[in-house]
Amino acid sequence: MKKIIKFLIAITLILSSLTYFFYVDSNQAIGKFPDFDKFINLVNYEDKDIRKEIEKYALKNNINLVKFDNKIRYDIKDKMDVNAYLFLADYSRFTENHRDLIIKENPKGVNKFECVKENNFLSRNNIDIIKFEDLNIDNISGDYAVSGNNEDLDKFIEDLSDFADIKKTPDYMSVSNITMKEFFLGLVVNFIIIFATLFAIVIYNRSLTKEISVSLLFGYSDIKLALGKTINILMPSFILAIVIDWIIFFKLTNPDSIGGFLLSMNPIYKFVAAFTLVIFILEFFLLFFKASKEEPILIIKGQRKTSAKLLFPFKMIFAACICYMFFISIFSAKDYLYVKNYLNDWRFSKYYANISVGLPWQYVIDKDQSKYEKLFTKPTTNLAYELIDKGAVIFSNPYEKREALNFTDNTLKEYRLNNGKFAYINSNYVKKFDILDANGRKISDDIEKNEWKILVPENIKLNNNDLDYIKRKQLEQTDLNEENLITTFIKIKANQKLAKLDSQAKIDEPFAYDYILILINEDSLRKTDDLLSYFLVNGYLHPYLENKDVSLKELKKFINKNPASKYVLWIESTFNYVNYQVNKYKIEMLIYIFGTILFFVIYSLIIILDKNNYYLNHGEELAVKSLFGYEFKDIHKKKIKDTAISYLFSLIIFYIIINFTNRYNYFGFFTPRNDRSNADILIGLALSFILLLGLYLIELKILKDNDKLTIKLKEGN
Repeated sequence: MKKIIKFLIAITLILSSLTYFFYVDSNQAIGKFPDFDKFINLVNYEDKDIRKEIEKYALKNNINLVKFDNKIRYDIKDKMDVNAYLFLADYSRFTENHRDLIIKENPKGVNKFECVKENNFLSRNNIDIIKFEDLNIDNISGDYAVSGNNEDLDKFIEDLSDFADIKKTPDYMSVSNITMKEFFLGLVVNFIIIFATLFAIVIYNRSLTKEISVSLLFGYSDIKLALGKTINILMPSFILAIVIDWIIFFKLTNPDSIGGFLLSMNPIYKFVAAFTLVIFILEFFLLFFKASKEEPILIIKGQRKTSAKLLFPFKMIFAACICYMFFISIFSAKDYLYVKNYLNDWRFSKYYANISVGLPWQYVIDKDQSKYEKLFTKPTTNLAYELIDKGAVIFSNPYEKREALNFTDNTLKEYRLNNGKFAYINSNYVKKFDILDANGRKISDDIEKNEWKILVPENIKLNNNDLDYIKRKQLEQTDLNEENLITTFIKIKANQKLAKLDSQAKIDEPFAYDYILILINEDSLRKTDDLLSYFLVNGYLHPYLENKDVSLKELKKFINKNPASKYVLWIESTFNYVNYQVNKYKIEMLIYIFGTILFFVIYSLIIILDKNNYYLNHGEELAVKSLFGYEFKDIHKKKIKDTAISYLFSLIIFYIIINFTNRYNYFGFFTPRNDRSNADILIGLALSFILLLGLYLIELKILKDNDKLTIKLKEGN
C-alpha cells in the first residue's frame, strides 16, 4: 500500500506540474520576461523609421524594452514562433533576472544587447531574441513590454511623444491558446487523480492503526510519529517527481545546455515544492490527529470501534459524482459519434485555407477609430484584396450558428434576411461552385462594380422588409450613390447543396440549403469601412489550395510580404480545423470515460470500507441475530434503510449538479453540443436511478454473501 501511495503522489505532482507548465506556456512570450512588468502602446502614424529615437531615449532613461512579433504558424495547435526584439539600456539588470539566458554584451553600442549565446527558456515555443535595431519598420507600432521604474518610464514617454503616439497600458494584450473547455478538462483530469490520491491516503492511514498503537505503547510522541511517517511517504515521491519532470521538460523544451535548463526549471521546482507542502501539511495533521485520538490497548485487543459518520456523506456525494460522470460520459460519446459521421462531408474543404487573425485589443480599448482603421483595418483590407486577386473565395453569413455555441436568440431583435439564412459571396465562389438558376443553367460570375446580384431560391419569396434590408446594406457597404447602384435579382434552383466553407459553423451543417446569396463586387465596397477586413478576421475568406502542403507554404510566403502579416497567427486548411474540433469531442469523451472508470474503482473501495466498518461495529449483534434465525431483512433493517436513503440523496445531489453546471456552463462545464434539454435531464435522472439501483443491489448482495458465510460457520461447514 505504501508503494501505491508514493506512486500516486508522484503522479499527482507530475501531472499538476505539467498542467501548470502548459497553462503558462500557452500564453504569449511575455510570460518569459516577468521583469518587463510595465507596458506601453506606441503608434507610428507617419510610418517613419523611429527606431534610433526609441533606442536613444530608452538609453537616456535607463529603460529596457522588448517588442514581440509572432510568426505565422501552420496550425492552431502548432508551437508559437516568436521574434522578441530586445533593447537593453541596463545589461546587468537583465542578466540578474534571466539565468535561463546567456547573452553577449555590446558595451560600446547604444543597445547593450548583442546576441544570445544560450537560450534555455522553459518553453515548447520557439522564442528568438533579436536586436531591436533589426525590427522591421512596418512593425514599430504596437505593444511594448518595459523594464524600469515609473519615473524613468514617464520621462521616456514624454521624450518620445514628439515622434509617436505613445501611452501606458494596464497590461500586455496577450491571448492564451487554451480554451475554457480545454482548461476545464485539464482540471477534471487533475481533480480525478488528486481525489484518487487523497482517498488512497485515507485508506493507507487506516491501515496504520495497529502500527501506530504499538509505536505509542513504546513511547513515541504523536508529533514525532506523524512527522516521520509523512516524510517517509513524501520525500521519495517528491524526488521521483522532480527527476521525471527533468526528463519530460528537457524533451519538451529542447534547451541549449543542461546547466541552463536546470536553472530554468526554477518555477517548476517552486510549484512542485508548494504542492508537496500542501500534501505534507494535510497528511501530517491527519496522522497527528489519528495518533492523538488512538486508544492503543483497545486496538491491540481488537475492541475498538470505528465511526462511519464521515463515511456516510462522503459515500453519498461520491455516488452523485459517479452519476454525473456517467451521465456526461454517455452524452459526450453520443456527441462524438454524431459529429464523426459528418467529417467526410467536409473533405472538399481541404482545398481551402483558414486564416486566423489576431486583433490588437489596445486599439479597440482606446476607442480611437482612426488609429484602428490605419493600423489594422487598412492593412488587413489590402491583404484581403490581394488574396481575392489570387482566387480566394468569400462565403459570409454573420448569423451562422457556431459549433459548441448554443446562443440562438436574437437579443437585439434586429431584422434578418430570410431568418438569417443568407450569405455574401464573391465571383471566385461562383467560379469554384456551380450555382444553377431556375432553368438549370450555371450562374455567371460576371458582375458590374456598382452591382449586387441577389440569388434567391425559387421556393422563397422576398417581402418588402427583405427588399428594404438589401437596399440599406448595399448603401452602407459601398462607396457609390443610390442612383448609381444596380440590384439584380436572379431565381436559383431550390435545395442546392452549396459549400459554406465556414469551419466554425455547426459540424453537421457543412452545406447551405436554400440560402439567399448576395453576390458582391469587392471593388465597390467602402474603402474606409471594414467589411473585407471583417471577412478576413472572422474566417469567411478562404484562399484556394491547389496542393495542400505546398500551397500552404506558398500562401505563408505571400502573406509574409504584406504589412498585415504581423496580425496573422496561423494558416491551415479548413478541413484541418473541422477535424481538430471533432478530435476535441473525442478527447473530451475519453477523459470522461477514464474518470468514470476511476470513480467506479474508488467507489468499490468505499463500499468495501463501509462494509468492514459495519461488521466491525455491529458484527457481534449481527451474528447473534443470525444464530437465532432472523430473516435477512430483519438482521440488516437499519443498514438497508440507511443505504437506500443515501442513494436517494445521491440522486437529488446529482440533479442539483446537473442544474448548476447547466446554469454556469460558460465556465467550461460539460453541455451537450445542441444544448441540454429537459428530456436530457430526465434521461440523465433515469440512467442515474438505474445506476444507483444497481449499486444498491450490489451492496445488498455483499451483505447476503456475508450472511451465507455466517450460516455455513454456524452449521459447521
